[in-house]
Amino acid sequence: MLIQALEDRQAVHIAIIDFQKAFDTVPHQRLMYKLERSGIRDYLPKCIENFLMGRRQVVCISKEIEFCCGREWAPQG
Repeated sequence: MLIQALEDRQAVHIAIIDFQKAFDTVPHQRLMYKLERSGIRDYLPKCIENFLMGRRQVVCISKEIEFCCGREWAPQG
């Protein structure tokens, strides 16, 4: 698809996103709202939502394990 667009001399938009620290302090609902309001359409907002939402984090300290849902963190690793 990209090569065809380039061969046809069409405009090509590419987004390169570094997720490492980008979402650690941003409330996910607010981010999704701003994406909707900015007019970004198609699959990109859904991809970001699927990446961030509904994940659980496991914390283990001294053999104590706790599961929690992250609201302001991005998956790491």
